[in-house]
Amino acid sequence: MTNQPAVNTALTLLASTGDASLATLLADGAPFASLVTFAMLDDGSPVLLLSRLAQHTDNIRRDPRASLLVSTLGQNTGEDTQTLARATFTGRLKPVDQVDMQLDARAAFLARHPSAETYIDFKDFGFYRLAIDQVHVVEGFGRIARFDASALSA
Repeated sequence: MTNQPAVNTALTLLASTGDASLATLLADGAPFASLVTFAMLDDGSPVLLLSRLAQHTDNIRRDPRASLLVSTLGQNTGEDTQTLARATFTGRLKPVDQVDMQLDARAAFLARHPSAETYIDFKDFGFYRLAIDQVHVVEGFGRIARFDASALSA
């Protein structure tokens, strides 16, 4: 049985923040982490606007497996960071190829990140949707849950 409070935390984190750590895999299999911005599509999946010049984009083209760590750290009010809610969404990053999906991604991304208007149409940028497989939520010490992506839409 899925832990509904943890599912709610994961959904709240996706809806309320637009910054995350993206982990991808280098050619030698080593992990690589970077700071990214994201927005949510209507289906609840995160969409990222990435430059093809970036290391993480090279990594994704070679191996689409990735994870996105979303937290309330940026909203920290002096609390112990280990007690803050966070969620890691694992899956595969896939280019958004369909024109209608690109328009949806563009609108969602600009709604979340209006300053992206200055670079969103650069030719080296493209949208990538995270097809989530698993979610790992930590809501503080000893409050940990792991569940399949299907729980997010249940």
